[in-house]
Amino acid sequence: MKVVVKIGTASLTNEETGFPKPEILGEISEAFSYMIKKDIKPVLVTSGAIGLGLKPLGFKKRPKTITLKQAAAAVGQGLLMHIYSQFFSLLDIKIAQILLTREDIINRERYINAQRTFETLLQKGIVPIVNENDVVAVEEIKFGDNDTLSAIVSTIIDADMLIILTTTDGVYTKDPTTHKDAKRIKVVKEFTDEIFSYAAKTKTSLGVGGMETKIKAAKIATSVGVKVIIGSGKNPYKTIVGAIEGEDVGTLFLPKKKHLDSRKRWILYGLTPKGEIIIDEGAKEAIKDRGKSLLAAGIVDVKGNFMAGETVKVIDRKGNFIGQGIVKYSSEVLKNIKGKKTKEIERILGFLPFEEVIHRDDLSII
Repeated sequence: MKVVVKIGTASLTNEETGFPKPEILGEISEAFSYMIKKDIKPVLVTSGAIGLGLKPLGFKKRPKTITLKQAAAAVGQGLLMHIYSQFFSLLDIKIAQILLTREDIINRERYINAQRTFETLLQKGIVPIVNENDVVAVEEIKFGDNDTLSAIVSTIIDADMLIILTTTDGVYTKDPTTHKDAKRIKVVKEFTDEIFSYAAKTKTSLGVGGMETKIKAAKIATSVGVKVIIGSGKNPYKTIVGAIEGEDVGTLFLPKKKHLDSRKRWILYGLTPKGEIIIDEGAKEAIKDRGKSLLAAGIVDVKGNFMAGETVKVIDRKGNFIGQGIVKYSSEVLKNIKGKKTKEIERILGFLPFEEVIHRDDLSII
């Protein structure tokens, strides 16, 4: 069993000093020791590097410019790993640092290299501690928040469970800090508009994300078969161990039954879509229920500008996201051949490069 645990700045650090809280670090290391003894392979996704780098650089608050943030991250990341090493080593747990950017995931070779590194570390009993590589990441290659990063890491290692620790013990119908009648959502089976509406009502304080990014991360992870729990980071040992034991310790997001293979997970969440293809009901049924390739005949509209070999979203007429795939034709060509059958395509183009627009091996359906 493989488990990813994510803890954010608000749960981990002291707001005034920017330093991790010793009691939280102690509980996390105890929980990881518990998992290792249970033969569970755990991964930790953590924030906190930029906060730790502020004081050594003489900053009183988080800088706004990206270069100063990168400088703070460069100083803080080493301190963060040193602090984790001190706590984990007390329980004879070895750790390793993995820093990622979106670019590492988009590039297939780098994605596989990251996957193999995770596998090797976990096989050797070493706990990977993951953070976004803020030192080199610019806006175009940033994950944006570590909630998303934790979901992507879950897909990379084919995790069984993702535990997201936050400042509340789950998703609530209202802000529990101001409404006594607020109710915690115990189980989520489907990602409805109502579930996302609760995100704005559940206060999480501090951090880059918030409850909305956590729910979006849960949607990513559950779509590839990962069980997700959003629970309290105030007492992480109880939350982590409780989640492993199946106790009610937060909001449980149930996964979809099917598990996608490594390449399909990469296509779905590793690659950045450059456009959209809207399909009719017949094409939707063919690719979803019968595992067929997507043909031009089933395409009703094409949005965006993209080249052959790039990634696009596949959407139905109602705007529902069906999946993501690598196209064999550019948007310019597709606009000319959408809705056309094979013989018509050959007549329009003068030849037939490919029978399918997206081959089923290059198409990842949620």
